[in-house]
Parts: sequence; structure tokens; C-alpha cells
Amino acid sequence: MRCQGENRDDLINGVIVQKDGELTFETEPDVYLDAPYQNARLSGLANTRLEDNLRSFPIDGLKLSGPMSFLDDGQLVIDQRNVEPILLLTCLLGEATVGGFA
Repeated sequence: MRCQGENRDDLINGVIVQKDGELTFETEPDVYLDAPYQNARLSGLANTRLEDNLRSFPIDGLKLSGPMSFLDDGQLVIDQRNVEPILLLTCLLGEATVGGFA
């Protein structure tokens, strides 16, 4: 996953709130999802080659939230998880070859 836009190295804007007695960081960045190691195959067919569209797949306003903590040396650690399901509509294109019969 990577941030969208020209300034991808900029800081991510968010808010710090208190939830259940701990500091929590919340943000809604626009990101791209990349799934380069996805290996889609048709069930039961060994010789399939399928291509997908999960390269630079845009997810706008991904809702992330997670607790904040500090290491002994003062570094900030933020654990982020998406808080809502993400609907991914993907396209699979390809071909399958079936072995010959005797």
C-alpha cells in the first residue's frame, strides 16, 4: 500500500484522540493497493494464467485507527488498522489450457 498524490513523502494528517484510556491516532489517507504476489488460478486447472487489476488500485479515504505508544528512547510508535471493510472489485483476465484425453 502506498499513498496517492505527488507528495507521497509528506506526513500523513490525522487526529489524536483518547479511546478506552489510551491515545489513539486516526486518519483517512487516500492510498493505492498493490498486490504483486497475488497468484489467481482457476480451481482444478493447473495451467491457468490470470491477470488482475490490483496494481495501483485506488482506495480513497481509507479509515485507519490505532493506539500510540512511546519507546524508552522517546520514539513514537503508531499501530494502524483499517476500521471498516474495503470493497475491492477486481477483474481477472486470462486463459486456461486443459490437458489432452487419451
